[in-house]
Amino acid sequence: MPVFRSVNRHYGGSGSNAPIKKPESDPALAHSTKLLEGAANMHMCLDLKSSDRLLIITDRATSSIARALEQTATATQNVLVLNMEDFGERPMTSFPDAMKAPIYTFGPTAAIYAAGVQEGEIGFRKPLISYLVEELKVRHAHAPKITEEMMEGAMRGNAQELFEFTTRVYEAVKNARAITITSENGTSLTATFDPNLAWINSHPLIREQGKWGNLPNGEVFTCPDKIDGVVVVDGVLGDYLSPKFGVLGPGRAVRIAIEDSRIVSIEGKDSEVVDAFKAYIEAGDENSKRVGEFAIGTNLEITKLIGNMLSDEKSPGFHMAFGDCYGNETGASWSSKTHIDVIPLGVTIVVDGRPIMENGVFVPELLRKA
Repeated sequence: MPVFRSVNRHYGGSGSNAPIKKPESDPALAHSTKLLEGAANMHMCLDLKSSDRLLIITDRATSSIARALEQTATATQNVLVLNMEDFGERPMTSFPDAMKAPIYTFGPTAAIYAAGVQEGEIGFRKPLISYLVEELKVRHAHAPKITEEMMEGAMRGNAQELFEFTTRVYEAVKNARAITITSENGTSLTATFDPNLAWINSHPLIREQGKWGNLPNGEVFTCPDKIDGVVVVDGVLGDYLSPKFGVLGPGRAVRIAIEDSRIVSIEGKDSEVVDAFKAYIEAGDENSKRVGEFAIGTNLEITKLIGNMLSDEKSPGFHMAFGDCYGNETGASWSSKTHIDVIPLGVTIVVDGRPIMENGVFVPELLRKA
C-alpha cells in the first residue's frame, strides 16, 4: 500500500507518490479563465477548507479539468489525484481494490469525481460513491461526463442563488399529491406520490460529511408512487447513450408508453436510437423498466441541451429515469443495477392543479425572489 506525504499535491496511480509540477508553472497546462472559475466554484460548493484532504478521481480524457481543479484548490495543500486508467482497463465495471488502497491511505475528507463515462461503468461509480460517502464519510462532488463546456457554463452559476431557487421549487412540490407533465410533442404523464417517499432538494451546496451530489447541480427529485402515460423523449437519453446520440430532436424522438410505472412499449422513427435504448433496458434487471426517478431541473444558467446528461438533466424542465430509485435518499424499498434518464422538451408541469412551468419556462411567481 503506497504511503503519501501528509502535506503535498500528488498524482496517484501505479503506486506513485511523487509530487506533480504545479500547473501554474507549466505553460502547457494553461486554462481559460472561465474553466478556472468553474473549478473554483466546485470547491466553493464543497466549502473546501485548509483542514481538508481533497481527492480528485479523473481519467486521461478529462485531465485538463482535473488540473484546473488541482490548480484552484488553494484552500488546502492536501490533494491526491488518481487517474482511472492507472488502475485498470476501460470500461471499468467494478471498483478495484488497487484504487481503494491509496484512497484509504490518503484519508480524504472531500472528493471530486471528474471523469468520462463508458458503457457499464455504473458498476464502478456506484460502489465508489458508497465507499466514499457511507464508509469514509467524505463530502463528495460527483461529475461523470464533465466537460470543459460544462465547467465554463453551468458550473459557473452562483451557488447560493441556485440553492435558493432550487429550494423554492422543492417547497412547491414536496407535498404534491399529483403532478401532470404534458408537451406539444406528445408527452402526457400523470404521477402520484407517496408521502412516505421523500423529495430531495438537490442543490449545489455539499457541506456535510457523508453527503454527496452531482455537479453541476440543480434539481428536485423523488421516486413516484405511480406514473402512467407517454413520454416523448425528444431531448436526451442518459448514461452512455447521451454522448452517442446527443440531442435527439423530433426526427429521432423515442416514444415510451408507461403503465403502472413500467415501460410497456418503446417506439420511434430512428431504429438505431430505439434499439440502443431497448438494449440498455433489456440488459438490466427486473426493475430496469420501472420508473425510479421523477425530477425537475432548476439550473437557470443552462439555456440549451448539449447532449450530456450531467448538465442536461439540471436544465429547467422535467426528466425521469428508469431503473434505480436512489432508495437510500428517497426511502423507496427497491433497487436496480441500472439507471437511465430521459428528457422531453418544452413541457408544462402542473402540481395539484397549479402550473409551475409552461412550455419549458418556469412561471414568473416561482422565478421571483422572496
